[in-house]
Amino acid sequence: MIINYELLEEDFLEFNLHHIEESPSQKKIYWVLRILLPLLCAVAIYSVGAALFDQSSVYWSILAIGFFIMWVIYYPTQHKKILLNQTRKLLSEGDNSSLFGKKTMTIKEDVVTVTGEDEQVQIKRENINTIKQYEELILLYNSSVSAIIIPTRNLTPHEIEQLTNLKSQNKQ
Repeated sequence: MIINYELLEEDFLEFNLHHIEESPSQKKIYWVLRILLPLLCAVAIYSVGAALFDQSSVYWSILAIGFFIMWVIYYPTQHKKILLNQTRKLLSEGDNSSLFGKKTMTIKEDVVTVTGEDEQVQIKRENINTIKQYEELILLYNSSVSAIIIPTRNLTPHEIEQLTNLKSQNKQ
């Protein structure tokens, strides 16, 4: 089977977001930054305001709770923006032209070959560990941090089905 597609920077950014959102270590960091850090800051705001400034504890409680709630509500959006900006900066630091562009994927009985304008990558089908499907992407993971990124925007339903069943076809 041969599949032609074009990989854009936005596809790579989506891959990074999905990967980070599902990484156990990144999930821990995310929840610490979303809940624990603002909780500690809220306690500090209350303590400093009520004790050091010797003002009404009700006022500082409301202020600390307000800070905590606002952080918890707005942090996911800010976290996503930060991740996207960091990834864009990393992509702009060097020549990543071979990463993007038109690709041709050839799936044979024992190997998956992805050919771009400047490179060709071959992966044994048995080395495809995990296949994850999202609305906009199909990811063929060959390690815990490396994947073949295939945007679904130009794929037919048959091609999507073939790609998502690639691992089960290995076992036959």
